[in-house]
Amino acid sequence: MSNYQYSALVVDDEQINRDLLGEYLGSLGIEYLEAINGLIGYNQAKQHNPDIILLDINMPRGDGLSMLKKLRETKLNMPVIMVTSDNSPEHVKEAIDLGANDYIIKPIKIDILKSKLERHLAIKL
Repeated sequence: MSNYQYSALVVDDEQINRDLLGEYLGSLGIEYLEAINGLIGYNQAKQHNPDIILLDINMPRGDGLSMLKKLRETKLNMPVIMVTSDNSPEHVKEAIDLGANDYIIKPIKIDILKSKLERHLAIKL
């Protein structure tokens, strides 16, 4: 990571979501990496050790829950905020049980995302 104070990894199979999240993170002074699925995301997390991960649940070739499980099994314990359009209680419970720190429902409301970033990075943005 470069001279940014914080870094984030955005893992989402939809380019528009990665672009919007990345643009917002950049406006807050948070450097970001992106990945199109959980397999690539896990490797990015392992290699770059970001301060926080924004992780979509439903993706082809490596869904978010599988990536989260692998992160926690390998002791990569950075905060993970699950990002999903599916807010079924089962998925939310499963994500929390696997070690997610929080979740946010799509479409993302910027004020909610900002408060979650502040809480999990322990900063004021």
